[in-house]
This record gives sequence, structure tokens and C-alpha cells, in this order.
Amino acid sequence: LHAFATGQFAAPSLGKRWRAAGAAARDLRGIHASLLEGSGARQIEHAQRYRQFRSHFVEDFSRVLPLRADLHLSFLSSLEGVSLPEAVAALEALERQTDADWQWIVAVPPATAPDVAEWARTQLATESSAHGVVVTVAAPGAEALNQALGAAQGGLAAYLPLHGQITRDAVAAIRDAFASHADCALLYTDEERRDAQGLPSAGIFKPAWNRHLLQAHDYVGDLVVFRTASLRALGGLSPAFGPAARYELLLRAAKTIPGTAIRHLPRIAFSSRAGRNPDRHAPDYADAAARAVSAATGVPVEPVGGAMMRPLYAPPAAPPLVSLVIPTRDRADLMGVALRSLIALTAYRTYEIVIVDNGSVEPETFALFDEIKALWPATLIVRDDGAFNYPRICNAGVAASSGALICLLNNDIEVIETGWLDEMVAL
Repeated sequence: LHAFATGQFAAPSLGKRWRAAGAAARDLRGIHASLLEGSGARQIEHAQRYRQFRSHFVEDFSRVLPLRADLHLSFLSSLEGVSLPEAVAALEALERQTDADWQWIVAVPPATAPDVAEWARTQLATESSAHGVVVTVAAPGAEALNQALGAAQGGLAAYLPLHGQITRDAVAAIRDAFASHADCALLYTDEERRDAQGLPSAGIFKPAWNRHLLQAHDYVGDLVVFRTASLRALGGLSPAFGPAARYELLLRAAKTIPGTAIRHLPRIAFSSRAGRNPDRHAPDYADAAARAVSAATGVPVEPVGGAMMRPLYAPPAAPPLVSLVIPTRDRADLMGVALRSLIALTAYRTYEIVIVDNGSVEPETFALFDEIKALWPATLIVRDDGAFNYPRICNAGVAASSGALICLLNNDIEVIETGWLDEMVAL
């Protein structure tokens, strides 16, 4: 940028100098934005914006359905490893519910802290006799929650982790969602995180059901609700997967429950402090989660960064032809990086390049096309001189393609990992 401003930038044309300066400015803006995002001031700003959003769109669900056995919601919790303040906060959150059609089944394994076990057997049973059900069990971990499931009386069941609390309208919104979608067998909600002072600081807004994303990490999160019959049919949690037992249950459920019967409820229904989930921070979580994904997919799994998983799918024995459709109009500087890196670095070699040229006029562009056709003979240039219309341009490229698979690419990408196309074809 300094060279451009002082006239010292060496390039054959003003247009090239201008584009190079623009690219440098974009890079600089990206670096600046990245530094700002990690700053304390920006985090405070994001938290303030979220709290403003929260005041309008969280804990505002007002509809409450009549009592129904099939929509009675049984929460299942284990007090193992739970502090007394956490247990009390969970009960208070339940008792604040706008919808009272719930019960709380609490498992008390032998390893429960003495003060927590005493509280469960006395105060919990006394103060919440209409809802709280105390179950004393001899087994730890997943077995405790499975025995709690056996005592569930409602048509809906959810494992309720105690490192956070449900929002005051959670039961109402969940029951309403199941009532509105009779085919729903599994439902997950959005969440929020609180800061060190306990103030809401960020929303966790999840996508619709995505089987492949679940195989990469447990994006479904802390609050998942099943039809009780479906959860029992699955056999509950598997103790063999330790801290990843809940994750393994979701992966197992995804193999038997149709995707159309798994729904995302786009409402924040669970609130917790960041980093408080004890299972995901257990030292053996990554190994257990990798075993769970491998059991679900039947392929080896490589843990990436702790909680992220990479299933290693094998490409087909007979690799199909992939048509890489790339729309462009001039910008040989961008297109050159995309095409040269694609040809030089892509390990999967059964592909054709289909460039849809939407009215290019610069000689550098046509010289690049000739260069690429020499480097990769399976290159087709489709001319489109119409007004810019991205869907039409892409469709023209697809219509001219010969591949069994279509891959749409922008002209400003750069290949940096050799196995990118192998991975996509394998999936």
C-alpha cells in the first residue's frame, strides 16, 4: 500500500497496481479484524449486544399447553461430581418454570458429596415433593442415569446436566415443539454462555440437523430431549464410552431415528458458564469420542484439537469424475492462484475444470485460459456473455459438465491442503 501511494509499485498497468493494492488492503483489514475480535473490548461489546438481544428474545415464550402424559417432561440428573450450589441452582431453575408439567429424577451414586446427598434425600424431597424423585443407585456414571431413566414417568425425557440451568420457559417451549411435530423423536435447543460474573455473554445458535457435523463434534450440546420410548429403545447411555457417553448416544440415535424426526428448537433453553462441562474437559474425552464416532461410522477417526473428530472415509475404489465449475469475469490475478494451486496441489486427479467466462475482455485472462488448458487438458471454457446472474452462470457450467459429481468453486480460492477433494468425494 505504501509503494502504491508513493508511486514506487512496479506493475505494467494502473489496473494491476490498483487490484494489488486492493488485495493488500483486504489482507490488512482481515488481520486488523482478527486482532479486534480477540480483544477484551470487542468481547465486552459482543456481550452487551447479546444481552440486548436476550432482553427481547430469550425467556419470552408465553404459550403453556395443558397437562398431557405424552408431553410430561422427565429430567434425569446424576449428583456425582456435583457441588451443592450447582444442585440448588438447578432446582431453583426448575421451580421457576412457566410450565409445571415436569419431573426431576435425581440419581445419587455412592461417590456423591455427602452434603449433596443429604440435601437430595431431605430438602429436595421435602420442598419439591410434587416433582422431585430421588433415586439411590449403586452404580456410577452412565449406569446411574440409566437407572433414573427407568423411573421416568413422562412421555419425554432429557438428561439434565448440572453445570448450568434451563431458562424459565424451557419446559413450555420444548413441550410445545413436540406437540407441534408429532413425528419428532429427538429435539435439541440453542444455549447461552455466562461470563465469570454469571452474566449472559453469548448465544450458541445451532444449525438444523446435520449428521456429518455431529460426526465431527457434539454440536447438539447440553440439552437434548427424547421421546421416552425412543430413548428406552436405544438402551440409554453406554458406560463403555465414559465421558463421551452422551455423545455416543446421539451418534447411535442418528443411525436409527430418521433425520426428519430430529428437530432443532431455535430457542435458548440452557444457560451455563463457558468451559464448565465436566465431560468435555475430561482427559479421556477425545479418545472416548473418537471411539464413539468410529463405532457409528465404521471408519477410523482422528481426534483434531480435543473435541473435534475427523472420520477418515476411504475414497471409492473407482474414483468418479468430478466437474469443478468455476465462474469468472477477468480477474486473472485471482483466477491464476485458484487454478494453479488446484492443479499443483490436488491429490485427487480424476477431475475436469469447467470455467464459465461471463464476459471477460482482458488479454491476461485469455492467456491464463491457454496456460491452464496446456497444464490440464481436461479443461473446458464455457462462454456466457449475458448480464451477471450467478445462478444462471453456474447452471451453464453444470450443463456443460461431464462428471458424476459437481463441485462449485469461487474464482478467489486457493488450494492449501492436498486431500481436500479426496475428502469430499469420500463423503
